[in-house]
Amino acid sequence: MKIVKCEVTKSGYYLDSSGYEKYLENYKDKFPVKAYAFASADWHYDHRDEKCPHDAKIISITAREFLKNDSPEVGLTIELEGSYGGRTEIFYYGVQSYLVRKRKTNWPLGDSTHGEWLIDEVTVGEDGLLNHEIALSDGRIFIKFYDCDFKFFES
Repeated sequence: MKIVKCEVTKSGYYLDSSGYEKYLENYKDKFPVKAYAFASADWHYDHRDEKCPHDAKIISITAREFLKNDSPEVGLTIELEGSYGGRTEIFYYGVQSYLVRKRKTNWPLGDSTHGEWLIDEVTVGEDGLLNHEIALSDGRIFIKFYDCDFKFFES
């Protein structure tokens, strides 16, 4: 991660998103409106808010191809089950690349999930595209895209 820090400690994880709000404000003009709304939402790093993705579990990751203005485009959807029971869907448009890394789960033994969503950041790349990096307790997701949107469903 470029701005948000996530470190493993003896008692769990140390998460520091304190510089991210300033980063977003400095690059606001480079973000599409919907992507900025997602990245800068008050609830995004408020672990007490049911919409916060922290500690959420991945339900699905779906890539699809479709035609937009007669040109092929790739879209990606991540569906999450929130730690408070709600569900969130994040839709990425104009996806240029993505990578999902899953590592072997050491604890609990036999668990083969992606783990919990720890922290994430949306940044502007040198090419002008947005980058979403997501740190999971047992993996990582990297997405390069033009825009995104999200929906939250209460339980």
